[in-house]
Amino acid sequence: MRARIVAGLAATTLTLVVVSETVIYGANLHTVRQAESLLRAVKLLRIGYSSGADVQKILRTFGDAGGRQFAGSCPSCDQSSVVVSSDALNHLGAVVPFGLAPHLRLFGNTWWFAQADFEIQNGRLYSVRYRVHTTPASYPPTSLFLDAVASGSPAFDSSYGVFTRVFKGGRELDAWTSAGSTEQERQRAFDFDLSCLTVFGGCRATCELMPSVWIDFQKEARTKGWTLPTEEASDPYCKKLADQSR
Repeated sequence: MRARIVAGLAATTLTLVVVSETVIYGANLHTVRQAESLLRAVKLLRIGYSSGADVQKILRTFGDAGGRQFAGSCPSCDQSSVVVSSDALNHLGAVVPFGLAPHLRLFGNTWWFAQADFEIQNGRLYSVRYRVHTTPASYPPTSLFLDAVASGSPAFDSSYGVFTRVFKGGRELDAWTSAGSTEQERQRAFDFDLSCLTVFGGCRATCELMPSVWIDFQKEARTKGWTLPTEEASDPYCKKLADQSR
């Protein structure tokens, strides 16, 4: 009888875990699809040509973040932002009751959001930025967050550029374009791959989120003798991308 009760409890627990994980996975996948849809809308915008009405359409579709401030490149511009995230899932990933909550998010990352920022001047788009900020599912001691950022602004003095930064709390990979950028430069800068947000273990490195930018950064790093972030230089996926850039 005791063995039967234990077996029953084990089966019930397993069922609850499977159902919970399925619900969590589905909710996360839906949020990723929203972030991808926002990215497609952002990629259609053009600095100096797209109108404030074009941006308002995006705000109506995805929801205005309502007064969210960001460090822009135009003090006199009107600012607006869109944030795509799942507050419930991020709370689950951040709060640690009995140390178990984050481990329920087996697929994707414990905490992440996508954000699009817009600056409007005289009724036209002055700058746009798309950003993905995430906390890896595991916590290497030198990397607590990943930031992948693509920006377009006439304030930049070149048509295309890439760089990476390593902080005490994480790593950032950036790309920028300007008003004179080519279509190819814009496409590479805003070439995000969000699929790692849905896989087992989630995103581990910024190279997964911005593969084209990482390849371009590798090329520039070899030319200028830059030091690569240790964690990403040793990551198998980053190494594969590095080989493609040779």
